[in-house]
Amino acid sequence: MKKMLSENKNLLMFNISRTSSITAFIPFEIYAMYFFSVSPSGRYIFGIIMIVSVIIGMVSSPLYGNIIDLIPRKLIIKKILLSWIFVSIPLSLIWKFFKFPPIIYIVPFMLFIGVTDELLWRSLIALQQNIASYKNYGKSNGIAEISGQLPTIIGPAISIPVLLYLGAYFSLLVGSLMCIIPLYFISRINENFIPESFKPRDKKGTFNMAKKYPYEIIFIFLLNFPYIMISVGNFLKPVFIVTVIHGNASSIAISEMVYAVFASFTGMILTFTLKKHEILLAYSFFSMYIIGSLLMPFSGIFMIYLICQGIHGIGNPGTRISRNTFVMKHVENKYSGRFNSALSLFTNASRLLLLIIFTTFINILGSKELLFLSAIMLIIIISLSILITRKPEVKNFINGKSIIKL
Repeated sequence: MKKMLSENKNLLMFNISRTSSITAFIPFEIYAMYFFSVSPSGRYIFGIIMIVSVIIGMVSSPLYGNIIDLIPRKLIIKKILLSWIFVSIPLSLIWKFFKFPPIIYIVPFMLFIGVTDELLWRSLIALQQNIASYKNYGKSNGIAEISGQLPTIIGPAISIPVLLYLGAYFSLLVGSLMCIIPLYFISRINENFIPESFKPRDKKGTFNMAKKYPYEIIFIFLLNFPYIMISVGNFLKPVFIVTVIHGNASSIAISEMVYAVFASFTGMILTFTLKKHEILLAYSFFSMYIIGSLLMPFSGIFMIYLICQGIHGIGNPGTRISRNTFVMKHVENKYSGRFNSALSLFTNASRLLLLIIFTTFINILGSKELLFLSAIMLIIIISLSILITRKPEVKNFINGKSIIKL
């Protein structure tokens, strides 16, 4: 009973930290998305920023995996949050008093957040696995989905008055103040994690994980594609809203909020229902995401677009919760950082390739055509993921006959 209460307390503080840290700079990000989406040159710059962030993430991925398995996850998260505070406050003040073009402030801060957020996100996943018991992995992932989507409701709601009445520079100050909340709650979590002693370059590194379990990692990578397309959609959807539907920054904010409401609802349902059959559920939600992707390019009316965005808000989180729960059950905790980093190598390579293609053709083909192309790609990907389940290694992985470890 005492152990259960301690776990629930840890999970409560974890999810408060998760929500507040993700919310912090959403108003700034919404302003940046609108700022770049309104002009052809801005769209190219927007795409290049995302490409550069992914490249840095790819280069850093093996190092991140080793860091997460070598250093207490709480400490990593706290240092990232402190770095956000120490960078955003002076930048906000400089932006306020020195009237340079906004792009001077937006580009470096977007790159900074993009790179550090990758390490934060993976550290949060690893920390969650530390504090949740095996039998509660499904429940904890459902709750984590809600806490991960609440920022997309809270952030856009905050962004509308902040951006309209206070200005973009003030959004950085708001973000820095919000970082204090997760700093406090993360510090109070009982992590109970003893890192394994290994040298970053020894045989137990991220690349060795990829060599030892290639088919298992590729299988999970293919199931990761709704997330990859959401990442790419963060580039395409604002452009679609501005150029096809003729919306504004508030429209982008509402779009994000609708996605988050449906995602939170999905997380809430799976919190109580996800006990087993994670792979079957992942495929079901993946299929739903494809349906939304096929319909979205033809939604010239904002309300119809929001319906498609709502379908995405069910499909991607449902796939992610089911997939993450499966991975937590089949990958030993002390190796999760390296497994997820090996997975990120494939994920980030795909994001990079797609962002390069879509950035190149955004002003040639248009966002509508590229959204439809992404839907066709998803149909191919889900077919490939079904084919790879015929591999004996993947069959054993799915059936629980093999556990990932080094």
